[in-house]
Amino acid sequence: MWKPSRLAISILLVAILGGLVWELLRAREPAYQGKSLSAWLAEAYERGTYISDLTDPEARMAIRAMGSNALPALLSMVGARDSGFRKALLQWSGKQSLFKLHLRTADDCHTLAATGFQSLGPDAMPAVPALIKLLDDPDAEVRGYAAYCLGQIGPGAQAAVPELIKMLSGTNGSLDINTAAQALGEIGPAARPAVPLLSAALTNGSKWFRLATPRIALMKIQGESLSPLIERLRDTSNLTNWNHTWTVVGGFGTNAEPAVPLLINALGDGDFHVQNGALRALGQIHMRPEVCIPAMVPFLTSTNVVLRRNAMHLIRSFGNEAKPVTAEIVQCLSDLDSDVSRGATNALLDIDPAAITKAGKK
Repeated sequence: MWKPSRLAISILLVAILGGLVWELLRAREPAYQGKSLSAWLAEAYERGTYISDLTDPEARMAIRAMGSNALPALLSMVGARDSGFRKALLQWSGKQSLFKLHLRTADDCHTLAATGFQSLGPDAMPAVPALIKLLDDPDAEVRGYAAYCLGQIGPGAQAAVPELIKMLSGTNGSLDINTAAQALGEIGPAARPAVPLLSAALTNGSKWFRLATPRIALMKIQGESLSPLIERLRDTSNLTNWNHTWTVVGGFGTNAEPAVPLLINALGDGDFHVQNGALRALGQIHMRPEVCIPAMVPFLTSTNVVLRRNAMHLIRSFGNEAKPVTAEIVQCLSDLDSDVSRGATNALLDIDPAAITKAGKK
């Protein structure tokens, strides 16, 4: 007869204790319609795409309904770090199936927190002082997510400008520089003291940083017109200039709606890089589904898997607006690329769940 060893008993006790701690922490979270904040955040993240991060209106509404009550839990998630013991426990849990531990990694927590702050936007302003403190955290990921969350709050995070400038001028690496610049851009004109450093970064930073991040931030802070850059989208002959242009234009999100017709025209270019850039920029802008979706459909059958993925994720991000192309999405359920087929499944769950059953898929 098998008898549990001391090690197995110890592991079982740790698992039980971990489960109890998880339940206690979850119980302290606010809830909406019987579902915890973490559950809503996970649903919002899972239904999002790498093109449009938060596409689930029901989850967004639930998170906003919890409002400031969600901030303590969200701040805890931003500051999450994996201890050595936690890492070992997570590694052990992944290697066996006897005990299931309800533990999230620090990266999971950071992602959920970012989703929450993205949904709350300016309503998360009471969290600014706590997020400013996290900008000094020894963990680069914590600092980066704290800066990102401050950016999602926007102009209401003005008090963070001095600390973000320190990150911008610091020596902690490109992650700090990029996240600080992005946050300063989202704060807008109130971040004007950062202009000299951002201007210097255009020539002193890494190639990718020079191409996009500080330019976007400077334009937002100084209120520069986007029109001249949008006009440059007409010329796809120089790939370096094209990549710079679509990256900056896409960084303005919905404010770059006037660029949509030119980006759709660029989809007809025979160069993969131009087509891929146009798809990604259209995803960031996320406007005009009535013209974007039909323009995306031909790429669902592209021989290039990257174009198929981007087209599927963009179409999916428009939710019910994609219902007229349900038949085309159904065809993607059998795509050999799991990312495309999974995207098709999730898109149909939003617009026509019965189509999955009709197609013989579960």
